[in-house]
Amino acid sequence: MNITLDVIIAGITIATFTAAVMRVTVIRPISDKLTQINDSIVSLRNKLEEIDRRSNDLRVRIAAIETSIKSLQHQINDLKEGK
Repeated sequence: MNITLDVIIAGITIATFTAAVMRVTVIRPISDKLTQINDSIVSLRNKLEEIDRRSNDLRVRIAAIETSIKSLQHQINDLKEGK
């Protein structure tokens, strides 16, 4: 069985065309979606970090408020006792 140059060229042409079609119809859309997913993940990560910072700030503020309330409660108790 002899393979001629025409058959080899035809095979390469078909393979190249098939690869191009696969790239356009399959690989590019998947790549685009992966980029969108990555961008969404980065955005979510940034939002979570912001929420974490705000949460920590609120914890600090709550601790300060609790300390103030305890101090005020002691002052109220002292006033009730007539000190």
